[in-house]
Amino acid sequence: MRPTSQSVIAALLLGTAGVWIGLEVTQTTLLASAGRSLALEDIDGDGLDDLLEFRIGSNPYSVDSDADTLSDLEEMLLGTDPLIWDDLSKITPSAGLYADAYAQADSIYLSVNLIGQTSAVSVEYSMARQQSLVTVTAAAAQPYLVAYSETTSSRPGWYIQRATYAFPRSWFESELSSAFAVTAIVDGVQSSQTRMFTHVDHILSEVRFPQGSGRQGSSTPTGGLVPLEPSGGGEPPYPGNSDEVCVQTLQPIGSFGGGRVAYRVSAAGCAPMASATCFTGCSTSIEDVLIGIDIIGLLGG
Repeated sequence: MRPTSQSVIAALLLGTAGVWIGLEVTQTTLLASAGRSLALEDIDGDGLDDLLEFRIGSNPYSVDSDADTLSDLEEMLLGTDPLIWDDLSKITPSAGLYADAYAQADSIYLSVNLIGQTSAVSVEYSMARQQSLVTVTAAAAQPYLVAYSETTSSRPGWYIQRATYAFPRSWFESELSSAFAVTAIVDGVQSSQTRMFTHVDHILSEVRFPQGSGRQGSSTPTGGLVPLEPSGGGEPPYPGNSDEVCVQTLQPIGSFGGGRVAYRVSAAGCAPMASATCFTGCSTSIEDVLIGIDIIGLLGG
């Protein structure tokens, strides 16, 4: 089976991320229904779970989807596109963070990754809901850790550390909108990642933003909706218009302090995109209120 990019937009909508490292882990066996990809399964061994690769559009059967000698995970960490060949002579090594999520059965799996020369410190996790924002330390999140690995990078002296957490899906399904953030200091630099979730047609999805589309102040960011449970992992195709994606424009409407912010969906409609699906109820999501996390506010800036 060839990988189906539930949305090619995910390959374009990359950002920095957060990571939790330095933990000893007992691997947990997680089962899935027959005929579906397994949670935590990584057939090509590139460090990206197969179900995550279905979401971002890279090839779960190839370590290096674009054959430029950088693994798909390294490309995500460096902020390059795993589907576009890169001239390595023009890429300067730097510390990087990448986090992403996918859903299967009753769990949301959060994959957090680090590439650098030193360990991450001051790692914290935050979850925002309609009525609250909770921040915990890495130690407090440890019960949800289900996988951990360390590998060498293709660059001498650089290392990749990877951890995956399994959180109850009900935490996210019970809210119209929620958000997750990871913050950490890596190689002396503050890094962060946020992910925003919502529902359209009762389908839990992520609002995926292009790089450079700020989500703070007076900006009105635009993002495409990507289901958290990829159909390429064995789920049937989602109902809606094929080869289109639901695009939402968000208008900031309020800040609740401590980093929790609210957005109103001011516009929503289908836009052409190969291999994606625009939900039937896309246009009816106008006026929905989405919850996000402002990293500057979260960090007390």
